[in-house]
Parts: sequence; structure tokens; C-alpha cells
Amino acid sequence: MYQTTSIKTDTVKFANISMPKRHLRVAMPILLIILYSFAPSFRTNFLATIADAYINVGVFVALTLFIYYTAEKVFGFDISKLKTKPAWQQISIASILGALPGCGGAIIVVSQYAAGHISFSAFVAVLIATMGDAAFLILAKSPKVGMLVILTGIIVGVISGLIVDKIHGSDFLKQNTCSNEAAIKNEQPEILPVPHYQAFLWLLLLIVATPFTLLSAFQVEVAPISLFGYQAELPLLIGVAAAVLSISMWSLLPLKFSYKSLVAEDSVANKSENKLVKAKNHANQCHTKTSSFIQMTAKVVHDTNFIMVWVIIAFLLFEVFIHFTGFSLEGLFTGNKAGFLWLAPLLGVVIGFLPGCGPQIIVASLYLQGVVPISTLLGNAISNDGDALFPALALAPKAAIIATAYSAIPALIVAYCVQYFF
Repeated sequence: MYQTTSIKTDTVKFANISMPKRHLRVAMPILLIILYSFAPSFRTNFLATIADAYINVGVFVALTLFIYYTAEKVFGFDISKLKTKPAWQQISIASILGALPGCGGAIIVVSQYAAGHISFSAFVAVLIATMGDAAFLILAKSPKVGMLVILTGIIVGVISGLIVDKIHGSDFLKQNTCSNEAAIKNEQPEILPVPHYQAFLWLLLLIVATPFTLLSAFQVEVAPISLFGYQAELPLLIGVAAAVLSISMWSLLPLKFSYKSLVAEDSVANKSENKLVKAKNHANQCHTKTSSFIQMTAKVVHDTNFIMVWVIIAFLLFEVFIHFTGFSLEGLFTGNKAGFLWLAPLLGVVIGFLPGCGPQIIVASLYLQGVVPISTLLGNAISNDGDALFPALALAPKAAIIATAYSAIPALIVAYCVQYFF
């Protein structure tokens, strides 16, 4: 596995203090330690939240990326070639990838948009089509409804994408990668191997966590086990360990370019492949397949760690707000019986604007319990961007905000049409 080392580092100014940008990443684990240390009443929720971020998001992202990069290597599949295809093809493929249960497919499309490989209309389509991790819950408990929601997401995503393309054209909010490519061409990063124990531990935790992720996706409870005289919850222990490792690797990674250039544009990784072949000692020790696997693993690790940090931040902000205010999403529905029918779809759409899959899983659970109608579920599924919103906000914030706002229009139309005409 490989990472780039810094030759010259850009600086950022804050309160008249200049510091290298990478130091801002180092501040993240420090802030998390402070939160854990100075909020004793929140410690249990803190650990559960970061574990949940890894088990329910990080693992799915990593597995999806492994499948995607394997498809690239084995079948020659390259989604970046979509930039040469007609808009309807970009939009259709983006919608299908977004509709896949979980957020992995949508995150791949988001990274390609940030790299300038697909249009804004396809970006809008994928955010509309994705339902995130809530899709697993619906498919497990009510498969027919789950398939209906997924197909609705694809159809609405394609139609909305085509309308956006018709209005704005293919160059609207187009991400420009010329500066990144020029920088990479003129200043090639030096490649250093990551310590083997780090790569081994990251993959080991991913493998061990995968069964718990699948069980969690289908709402199967895992009973605590007795460990050294204590009742231990394995998903919690593994999730916390993996989350801490991801945060540490992300915060300490010495990049010459921004983290955006690493996860949004494969140029850094691809550029390094030529150097890998020539790298002293390494090329003589590794076969081509091994080198290819190392490259693929490096991409997955970088992308997953980057997304994990944003997911953890959002999850913690949401849980801190809930913990200290006592706010309840369920209360929005159960506490508004008077005139609830007309309000329910709107509430579902508004909750869909909240980043992450947690709030959306709550809406799906309320539907399965018979608390909210299917119109609320559909409105929420269309308006929510799942965990794909985190890398979108990090890599292309303006486009992410506009696309999220656009998703409200078809969400409201579909939700209220279903509410009153079906």
C-alpha cells in the first residue's frame, strides 16, 4: 500500500495563524478526544456512534469500492469514460448505481463528478436515486415495497436528471480538473510504502467486521459475549477499533496534494503505478498481480478513510444534538396527529435533507411500524442523499447543496401525488 509524502505543503490561515493544511487533519482526533474526555454523559453514545459509522457505512463503502476497482481491473470497466457518452447514458448509469442498497454506488459516482468525469445532471440523478442503508431494512422487512421504492428512485432520478440537463446543459457546475492534472504532471509525488502492519490491521478489521455489517443491515441483533469476565459487544469493539484506525490514518497521511485530489481524481494513484514498477527493491520482490492488488487496496483505504471521517463528524453532531436537547425525530410524527396526514410527506422530505442514513432508517422503521404512510417513505427516499452527501459536501460543496435542493422538487411531487391519488 502506498501514500504520498509532502515535498511542499500549502498553508491555511486562521485567526492570523498560518499552518500547513495537513495539521487541520491532525486536529480532528484531538477534537474527538476532547469531546470524549469532557462529556462523560455522552461517552457511551460516543463509542456507539463511531462504531456505528464504521459498521453501517465504512464497511459497505470499502466493499463496494473493492468490487468497483476489481471490475476496472478484470473487465476493463471504467466509469470515467462516461464523460464521452451522451447525457442520457450518464444519467441512467448514475441512477442505477445510486439505487443499489447502501451508499457505495452513489459515492463512486460522486467521486467521479468531483473528478470532472460526469455531468451535474448525472450527479443530481444519483443523489435522487439513492436511498442509502435504509434500503436494506425495507428489503429485509418488506421486499415488494423495497423494490417499489428502488425502482421509483431510478425512474425519478433519470427523469429529473434529463430535466436538469435540458435546463442547464452539460457544462453547468462542471468540475475542472485541469489544475490538478497540471500539478501532478509538473510535480510528481514521491511514493513511500505504508507500514505493513497498518495495511494488515486495516484489512483484518474490515474482514472481521463484514459479518456484523450484514447482520446489522438486516436488523439482526448480535448478543453480547463473555470476554475476560465482561459482557462484550463485538460489533462495538470492532467498530470502535476500525473507526479509530481510519481516523488516525487519515489525519496522519502526509499528502503533497489535497485529500480531495487523492479521492476525487485517480491521477495520483495512477501516476504512482509507473513509479511502482521502477521502485527500488519493491519491483524485484512483487509480482504484477500483487502490485495491482496493493494499488487497489491503497485506493480503497484512502477513499474509505476520507468518507469515514465525514460520516463520523456528521453522526456525532447529530447525536450530540439529540443527547443534549432531547429532540426526537419520531416525535415529529407521533406528536402531530392533528392534521398529520397532509404534513407527513413534507416531514419525510425535510428529514431527507439531513446527512447520513440514520434519520432515513428511522423514517423507514416508522413506515414498517405503520406510523407513517408510504408517501412519507417515498418522499424521504427521493430527497435523502444518504452517506453520499458527505464526500459530495467535501469535494463539491456548491454542487452538493444545489443538487440536494433540486431533489426536493421531485420528492414533494411524488410524495403528494401518492398521498392523494393512489
